[in-house]
Amino acid sequence: WMDVEDVARLEGTSKGLQAQAETWWKEMEEVVVDKTSIQTLQVVKTIAKKCKNLKKLELHRVSRLEETYIQQCVQPNVQRLTITMSRKLTGKTLHAMLRDMEHLELLDISGCTKITHMDVERCLQLP
Repeated sequence: WMDVEDVARLEGTSKGLQAQAETWWKEMEEVVVDKTSIQTLQVVKTIAKKCKNLKKLELHRVSRLEETYIQQCVQPNVQRLTITMSRKLTGKTLHAMLRDMEHLELLDISGCTKITHMDVERCLQLP
């Protein structure tokens, strides 16, 4: 387990980390970001691309980050997805993300102000 904020800081200072990181990114099962920023999302996106067994993804305090950035970080095989306090994530994008997620067991979208009760109902009707 590694703090994504630390990874983002290291990423800025060292290219050597990239090669070393490739190996453990593939093995990673959980990614938790306490305060989500553009930098941390870029790291998460890289992890999401490389890692095929990501089971849990938590993006906290997303705030004003564009929903497309969030969408690029979410993989279909994630089982537990948490996105909190997003002001940009819409029901339409959430629905598009969830459509591919067959293994989802838990979804937490607390504090996402643009997602309505109707959006949640629509998502619940997905097979």
